[in-house]
Amino acid sequence: QVLAEVLRSAVHTKQKDLFEHIAQALQEQSGLDPAEFEHFFEECKRKPMTYILEDRCPAGQDPMSWVPMRFNDDTILLTLKDRLHEITS
Repeated sequence: QVLAEVLRSAVHTKQKDLFEHIAQALQEQSGLDPAEFEHFFEECKRKPMTYILEDRCPAGQDPMSWVPMRFNDDTILLTLKDRLHEITS
């Protein structure tokens, strides 16, 4: 709802730099301190994320149309590189 209001306002006021205006308005609406948020975000990026990767088609799924569910994440990239190293070593 906040996003809709910010976008509506941006359209009606016809800002020069639309993206900057929207980013600034959303930042103000969030009530978060930008420096605190950046610090929190940087800490979150440093924490390793772990996911269970599906390496086999689950029972009951058509193996010809099944697509592994994966997330684009550095942890997954490292896991895949480790698997590659295990296979090729």
